[in-house]
Amino acid sequence: MAVSIAIWSQVLTPGGRVRVIPGSDFRLTTATFGEDVVDEKGRTTIKLYRLAIPEDDEDEDEDEDEEDEKEPTFEKDPVVIGHLIPGKIESQLFDLVFTEDEPVEFEITGKNKIHLVGNYIDQNPLPFPDGEYDSEGDDDEDAYDLEDVGSDVAMDPNDLLMEDSDADEAVHAKIEEVKEKVVETKAGKKDNKRPRESTEGEAEAEGSKKDKKKKLKLESGAAAPANGGAEKTGEKESKKDGKKEKDGKKEKKKNVHTTKSGVTVDVRTEGKGPVAKNGQKLSMRYIGKLQNGNVFDKNVKGSPFTFTLGKGEVIKGWDEGLVGLNVGTEAVLTIPPSAAYGKRKMDDIPPNSTLTFEVKVLSI
Repeated sequence: MAVSIAIWSQVLTPGGRVRVIPGSDFRLTTATFGEDVVDEKGRTTIKLYRLAIPEDDEDEDEDEDEEDEKEPTFEKDPVVIGHLIPGKIESQLFDLVFTEDEPVEFEITGKNKIHLVGNYIDQNPLPFPDGEYDSEGDDDEDAYDLEDVGSDVAMDPNDLLMEDSDADEAVHAKIEEVKEKVVETKAGKKDNKRPRESTEGEAEAEGSKKDKKKKLKLESGAAAPANGGAEKTGEKESKKDGKKEKDGKKEKKKNVHTTKSGVTVDVRTEGKGPVAKNGQKLSMRYIGKLQNGNVFDKNVKGSPFTFTLGKGEVIKGWDEGLVGLNVGTEAVLTIPPSAAYGKRKMDDIPPNSTLTFEVKVLSI
């Protein structure tokens, strides 16, 4: 497993290739824009040129020193390793490993600088520091040299075997003793069991239960539910009542009304500001959609859309649908063709189109 040693980095500037001759193996992990972005809309492409595979030379006896002095030859066709776009893709992750003394060249297209970042790595780390394992092993051998042990400590191998066999016999005897105790205990439990009483008592008990059930019948002859059943029925009824109350609350929260021209106003969020009236100037955010969901117009940022309510500056559906809405209110207006553009075609709006506007009243 490769181990990271230090940080590696390289800045790529538009207009030419940058050659990298690593003094150690390194891994490229990240490419990102610099602090200053010159072109905020242009895409930057990162290209990689690798060493070209050398052709077999006819003169095999050529001097190695002369080969080292030759300029390295790179492939003509680069490998594209990434694209960066300001505001969309401003950094990209990699896991590319480059080996020691094998030069590579990077090139970028576009007007923005690119920063490459990674780590110098050691791909073959040793499990122990040099000499540490061997020195400790030697010390242990010296500390426990069996040649220095006295003869009175040494034992005959036959004596060891005898001791092991005696220990095994003692263990087996202990196991047999435990087994006998377990068998005796089980036998005692069986003898102490209480004998089964006669079935006459059971029959009487069943008869009394039937009598009790008969007493629970109503005077009309219908069977009365047991206490547990009554409680469960009460719980179910209370749950149903709770659901009805919740459904009633939900229905009360809905705020939908229709104007005289057929415009449906569905208030999703009730505002708390002043109420919009004819003759007042409104500032609005909106998204206009066709019935298929396509957006034909919107104002969601920047300067809000402003107009005077009830003066015919907008379509009839807006003049009618926005009257009575508070500042801060968010609503959905569904406007029929007769209160919109009718049979006319307006830009991306086909003739006889029903329009939907998601609107918010910002201020009056």
